[in-house]
Amino acid sequence: MEKAEIALKLHILIFLLINLLLFIINLVIGGGWWFHYITAVWGIAILFQASLTRRKGV
Repeated sequence: MEKAEIALKLHILIFLLINLLLFIINLVIGGGWWFHYITAVWGIAILFQASLTRRKGV
């Protein structure tokens, strides 16, 4: 596995764990839902990273 592929998989794992934590915090605090804004922006960044990783031929 190349470094770029390992970095992408690590990024996805961190993304999932942090967003799960943000979801739980948002659920406990109540009020309006806000965690999905962070998830959406960060998800776009991961898609961009994945497209660059695939472009490199990994």
